[in-house]
Amino acid sequence: MTSSSFLKNLRFWVYHCFINALPSFLIAGIYLNYFQSVSATLAMLTGVLIFIFSYTFVFTLVPRFGDPQSRWAHALALALKFRFVLMVFGLLCVPMPVFFFLHPDYYAGMGAFWIQKMIYEVLFNTVIYAEGMTSFFDILLWTLLEGMLLTAVLFVLSFSALLFVRKVKRPSSPV
Repeated sequence: MTSSSFLKNLRFWVYHCFINALPSFLIAGIYLNYFQSVSATLAMLTGVLIFIFSYTFVFTLVPRFGDPQSRWAHALALALKFRFVLMVFGLLCVPMPVFFFLHPDYYAGMGAFWIQKMIYEVLFNTVIYAEGMTSFFDILLWTLLEGMLLTAVLFVLSFSALLFVRKVKRPSSPV
């Protein structure tokens, strides 16, 4: 791992993670009143920073992800373009909450909450409600789960699209 590749990847992921987290960050901050709490805001920022450093380390340690000939790199490029479009749409939804149901971040946030709720019920034998999610750890876990769900969905969609494009572009073999 060279410091130049690490710094290059770090710059790349700082930009992409902060930009792509913006809709969820604003929705949680404004509509769940998390901007009223320093702890909640720091938890969300910490979650984004964890993703930045995780992606940076993975993409620095696995050079295939940065290889322009790699399917991984093509899938990543497609995922980032798709996510950017969703981010723009998400920013348009922020002032109009009636459109949240059209945005994937909303469903990822809800899915993350339900996963977290099940974890708490199994591990701690307690029931949580979104209004009760106020501790640093609660919000950090919620942020990380939402980010993992979004990442998984984006990569599945990207690889599916790449497989479809590859089949369409493949010349038919003579019979």
